[in-house]
Amino acid sequence: MPDANDDDFRQVLSREHEALEKRRRRAAAGLETAPPKLRLALCATLLDKRDTGILLRALRETPSCALPEDLAHLRRIFKTPNDGPVKLLLCCSENPNDCTLPQGLEAMRDKLGDPEVIEIPESTPVSYEEARSWTMRYWPVNFIKSRAGLSLKPGLQVLDLTQSDRVQAGKYLRQVTALSASHQGKDAALIVEPNADVVVAKSLDTTTEEGHPLRHAAMNCINSTCARILQTRLSKQADAVPSPASAAGSRKRAKLDEEKHDSLAKETGDLENDDFPGFDPVNTYLCTGLDAYLSMEPCPMCAMALLHSRVRRVFYASPNPRRGALGSCARIHCHEQLNHHFQVFTCADPKPKES
Repeated sequence: MPDANDDDFRQVLSREHEALEKRRRRAAAGLETAPPKLRLALCATLLDKRDTGILLRALRETPSCALPEDLAHLRRIFKTPNDGPVKLLLCCSENPNDCTLPQGLEAMRDKLGDPEVIEIPESTPVSYEEARSWTMRYWPVNFIKSRAGLSLKPGLQVLDLTQSDRVQAGKYLRQVTALSASHQGKDAALIVEPNADVVVAKSLDTTTEEGHPLRHAAMNCINSTCARILQTRLSKQADAVPSPASAAGSRKRAKLDEEKHDSLAKETGDLENDDFPGFDPVNTYLCTGLDAYLSMEPCPMCAMALLHSRVRRVFYASPNPRRGALGSCARIHCHEQLNHHFQVFTCADPKPKES
């Protein structure tokens, strides 16, 4: 892992979203971005600016002048600089030599100048800066966040970590990489309650020792977390005063609960924190609201286990070029059809680690 003291992280997004975000950042910094994809359209100059409302209403009521949904970012009106003439976007065009008025607008012929074929941006701008640049160069466009690929489900949105988040993430990534290094480079995992800043569970990969294919570090850590939550629930149930109706059933379950409690205690490892300040293990579903820290990018099985356990964020130190499912070989967390999403971060300049 690179020097974690830098606390410098990169969010892992879908490849399409990463390209959009790169364009957005370049435009925001005033740097040149790639030119948009262009297509032909027909426009005409208004002979009298007072007829603008009448002509816009005529365009809305004329089917041949309807713009495709993917061109909703285009403005219909172009007010040229220095109080120049006003131009009206009539419709899309396929023929650069066809300048005839669209069917249905014949009644407005005396209000418009001669139609002309122009090029308009077919691509959607990804920032206000890019929209202004395209407006000056081609035709007026609007920045519509929901159509720019940037307004996604909460777990897929770009998230700028706060300084305290970076410090906390750097601390736990150093811990998980140290845990891995102290056990001959085995994959290691931590699950952390971020608000209380405490480790809920920590685990190593034990597939070799146990001869079990599911004993990856992330899987073990999720299992330990769930065991601690269940252990806490059992403890609270034991402390509660049973009602007369449930007293008989409670006595019958007492021995089984005690055996389960002892078994769960073995699963939770050597951590001493049983109370998780700010965390409610009784009403929490699996790892909801918790962060996972991994020494290496998880495989597809572990990535889906993290998803189903409802973690909030995943941080990993080194990419897994052979089996990585959160950035290297796949980006499972970016599928919009999933019913839960979490943000993924890795070191800004990570070093691959062979699995």
